[in-house]
Formats: sequence, structure tokens, C-alpha cells
Amino acid sequence: MIATKEIEVVKKLIEEANFSQAEILLNEMKIVENNAEIQKLLGVIAFQTNRYKEAVDYFTRAVELQSNDGYLQHNLGLTYKVLGSIEKAKVAFKRAAKYQTDFADPLNQLGLIFKREGLIVHAEKVFLQAIRRNHHYPEAHYNLAVLLEELGRVSEAQKHYELALIGKPDYIQAINNLGTILAESGDYEDAEKLYREGIIISPTTPELHCSLGLCLSLQGRYSEAVGQFHTAVKLAPNFVENRWNLGFLQLAMGELGEGWGNYRYRHTVDRKKLRLPKERLPLILKGKTLHVSAEQGLGDQIFFSRFFPELRKRGATIKFQPDPKIKCLFRRVRGIVVADNIEPDFSIADLPYLTGSSEVIASISLEPKEQIRTKILNKLADCGPPPYIGITYQAGGVHSSTLFKRAPTRQIGLVLREISATIISVQRNPRLDELTEVELFAERDVFDFSSLNENLEEALALMAILDDYIGVSNTNMHLRAAVGKPAKVLVTHPGEFRWQVIGDISPWFPNFKLYRQDADSDWEQAFVELKLDLRDQYG
Repeated sequence: MIATKEIEVVKKLIEEANFSQAEILLNEMKIVENNAEIQKLLGVIAFQTNRYKEAVDYFTRAVELQSNDGYLQHNLGLTYKVLGSIEKAKVAFKRAAKYQTDFADPLNQLGLIFKREGLIVHAEKVFLQAIRRNHHYPEAHYNLAVLLEELGRVSEAQKHYELALIGKPDYIQAINNLGTILAESGDYEDAEKLYREGIIISPTTPELHCSLGLCLSLQGRYSEAVGQFHTAVKLAPNFVENRWNLGFLQLAMGELGEGWGNYRYRHTVDRKKLRLPKERLPLILKGKTLHVSAEQGLGDQIFFSRFFPELRKRGATIKFQPDPKIKCLFRRVRGIVVADNIEPDFSIADLPYLTGSSEVIASISLEPKEQIRTKILNKLADCGPPPYIGITYQAGGVHSSTLFKRAPTRQIGLVLREISATIISVQRNPRLDELTEVELFAERDVFDFSSLNENLEEALALMAILDDYIGVSNTNMHLRAAVGKPAKVLVTHPGEFRWQVIGDISPWFPNFKLYRQDADSDWEQAFVELKLDLRDQYG
């Protein structure tokens, strides 16, 4: 028989992480091979010292001697999971849950495996089973909350993050995720309070500083936000998401030099295909051919093409592969060669960093084809007399990496009611009820020119002809700038770098007037100003 006292000494050594001494004592005991408890403890030591294959052997021998021990099966499952033997791990976890009916851990582990395998229904089911076994199980509440959040069931996720924090008040990941839910719902005060409490608990967690920075930015407290992002950079220089958030805000505040450096870490770029530039281009590029790839949307490609002239000035030949939809326009841009199937050296959105730009550069210029211009003029004349005012109230994607922007159709209609003009909708994929709402409040017809978005030559001609253009940031705004015409931009909060975070003029678009949504998401003041400006211009 093995003395209980000896086993207790070994367990104490394991708790103190004195694994080598514990292993020596176990191996000195008699009947090591035929004792389940000794084999299990040897397995624990092997697992803790990263000897996972040995751990499997020990746990397997222990199971042969004591097969209905749920805790032992759980240890075996954990070891198989580390080794990547997922099917064997699942079998062990299921047995553990069966043999030990008050033990919640194996069900939590099964939930994580099912989630990774895409078996979402199974994952949710076993997380809930784990919680029923242990109502105050923080990890199970947290894992279920993450799953629910990914499914878009945000209110349920919030509840389980809160329950996780009841069981474990210093659960940093739960604090961060719950704070994000609160901030995205507009509850900035509670989100900020939660982040700051988390930072008191764990001041060196960069994610908390990054999240607090985002929350402060949403409140319009931009300098404070930059401070938090800088703190996160000091803690984790390679924390890409934080560097991106810092860069985006720096650019929006006009801090271009450092801002473009951090902009390299944007989430819109696939760095496996378009490498992260680490050095700027030399001032002399004579004889060099640079292969540049498109990135982001059509409007972004137009925006960043303003940095091509600097490359030409340094003597480089530029081969650019734009989106196929916009090739027709770029073929008319002087000094670049539109190319297909290139092996890119750089992304077009990295050009500001590569050229060391710290100054605002004017948009490229584009001229519409006269034949297409005449065609669009005739189409507009069929709608009514000038002035012709274009509108766009929504752009971007809600569930993509694209920034989503939307302005209220009702208020757009109300300001248009005040003037005499022919209203042209250039909204991409408009919904009938949205156009109807604009018409209802404008008390006039709105003519749908959305099809022109599919033909950039026609869109360019329309932007050159319209007397005015009112809308959120979108490709047509960049086309409008390229033809040198003014526009009125409805800037959603917080303003991104093209439109800056304050002011009614962007240096990138000096003949555009900006109307900003407030930090509390209210548009009232913006539309009061727009109404007055329209009345002054068009009566």
C-alpha cells in the first residue's frame, strides 16, 4: 500500500510547481505501474512540464486501472487536445462529463471544440449544460458570450459577460468584451467606467487601453484617446489593431507624418499578399519600375492615386493594377501605366508612407468623355430643369471591413423641400421605401440614377454636371473632387481621416462643405446648417 501521507507530500510539491522532486518521490514508490493514483500524478507532472506524449501514456494506464474517474478522463482529454488529437479528446471529455455528473469543465472544453469545428448549435448546448452544473462558472459564461456575440445575439452575450464577471470580477477578457458591447450600443459612460476599472486591475493589458481609446474617440475626446493608444503601443508595439486605431485617429487629427506610419497596420489589407513596408522609398527612383496594386474601394483608389505624381517626380515608372471597374478612368491619368496580373511591390494605400508624405496633396483630375456627358445632360433634362442636386444617404457595408455611413432620409427630404431644384438620387441599390420617404418629405419627385454607379464613365459625367451633390462619403465624392466640383458631405461620427474629426472643411477636399453628426449620433445641427446653406444658394 502507498501511504496517504506520501501522496499528500507529492501533491503539495506539484502545487508548488516542484515537479522534479515530486516525480522522483513517485518513482521511488512501490507498485508504481499498478497504482492509478501514481500514474495520474505522473501524468499531471508530464503535462505540466510539456511532455504531452508521456502524459497520455500515464493517463491511459491510470484509466485502465480506474476507467470511471471523470477527473482522470478530463486530464486525458486536455492532453489529447494539446496534441491535436481532437476526436480522442472529445471522447475523453464526453466520458468525463458522463462519469462525473457534477463536473462542468469537460462540457466547457467540448463547447470550445464544437465552436472551433463550426458546430455552433452543439457548442451552445454544452456551454449551457456546463452552466447548469455550475451556475457561477466564469469561463463557461464567457465562452458562451463570445459565441452569442458572434451570432449577433448581443443582448444575450452581454448577460453572460456580466455573469462571468460576477463569478470572476478580475476577468479581463470579459471586462474588455462587455465594454465593447456597451460602447457600440452608445453607453459610453458605463463602457469607459468598466475599462478604467479593468486598467486598475491590470494596468499592463494593452487591449484595455486600446478599447478605452476607441471609447474616448467615440465621445469626441480625441487627445485623451491618442494618449491611451500610445500607452498600448508602449505595452505591445506589435499590437496591430491598436496601431491601426492610433494611425486612423492621428490622420483624422491632421498628424500625417506619424499617422501614415501607423496606417500601414490597417485591417483592410492582406499582408500575405501585400507586404508591410518597413522603409520609405529613396528620393531618386530613376530607372525603377514600381508595380502598385489596388486596395480597398473604388473611392479609395481615386483618393490614394494623388500620391502617384511624387513617384513620377522621383523618376519612377508606375504600373498600376486598379479594380477592373475603374480601369477606364485610370487609363486617362497621366504618368501611370494600367497593367494586368502584376506581382505588386506595394499597395496604393501605402504610398503616403512610402513617399514620406506629411503634407496634404490635391486630388487627381479627370475629365468626362464629351459623348457621355451629352447623354447624361439629355437624361437630366428629361427629369426637369436645373439646378440638379444629387443625393446619397448610405455607403459602406454593415458587416464588412468597409466603414458604414448613413444619414437620415427624412431630414434629407426636409431640407430639399426648402429649395427649388431637380433631385437626383445616386444611391447605390436604393430601397423603394427610402426613396419614397425622401420624396414624401421633399414634396417632389426624386429621380433614380442609381444604375450609373455600375458605369464609372457615366458616374463621372454625372458628377461633372450636377450643380450640387449632398451625401455621405462614397466613391462619387471622390469623382466629384476629381472633376473639380463642390459637394456637401454628411460626415458620420467619428469623422475618418478624409474628413477629419473637427471643422467644416477637409484639407483633402477644400471645396467641399462638411456637416457633422454629433458625438451623441444626433444630426439636428448638421441639417440646420445644411438647410441655411441650401436656402442661401438656391432660394
